[in-house]
Amino acid sequence: MVLLYFLPLLFLSLLVRAANTKWKNRRGVRYLLGASSETELALAFVLPEVRRLAQAVKDSHAAIPRRPHDPEPAEVVERAPLMTVFMWKSARFRDHAGVTRIARQWDDAEMPLKTAQRALRYGVAVPLTDPRRAKLKGSRGEFTVDPRSPDIVDLDDDKANGLQQEPSATSDANFVVLDRSAETRTIEIAVQRL
Repeated sequence: MVLLYFLPLLFLSLLVRAANTKWKNRRGVRYLLGASSETELALAFVLPEVRRLAQAVKDSHAAIPRRPHDPEPAEVVERAPLMTVFMWKSARFRDHAGVTRIARQWDDAEMPLKTAQRALRYGVAVPLTDPRRAKLKGSRGEFTVDPRSPDIVDLDDDKANGLQQEPSATSDANFVVLDRSAETRTIEIAVQRL
C-alpha cells in the first residue's frame, strides 16, 4: 500500500528532471505536480475514514455500505408537437400549457403545430426556408411588444381579427380552357393577288 502511495511521487520527480529540458514540458509538469498535491491532500482525508469504516464493519458496529439503488425512471410527459416559423406579423397565441405568448414580427417563433399551421395558412408566418428571412430576421429591433397593440394578430380567435385564409394562386387565376384545334386557328384574309 505504501509503495502505491510513493510510485506517483517517484514518477513526478522523474518528470521534473525531464521538465528542465523544454519549456512546454515544464508547463505539463507543473500541472501534474498540482494535481498530485491535490490528490495527496484528498487521500490524507479519505484513507483514514476508509480504514475506520472497515474496522467498524469488522467489529459489527456498522453495516456494509451498499450501492445506491437505481432511481425509478421518471414519467415521460407527452408534449404537444411544436413547429418553428418566421413571423411575418406580430401575433398572440396560447402554448400547450395555456399560457398566452406573443411572437414578434420578423423573428422566429416556436408554437404548437396546429397554431403554426394556422399562421402559415393566414399569411401571418412563413416557413423558415423563406429567402426573405435572411434579410428581415431581427430587423424590427430588440424591444418588447405591447400586448394591447392593435396590430397584433390573435391566432386563437379567427373572428376577432377578421383572419381569412390566404387564397391559393390557382383559385384566383380563373383559368379558361382555350380550343387550340386547327379549325379555330385558320383564318381567311381577303387580299388582292398579284
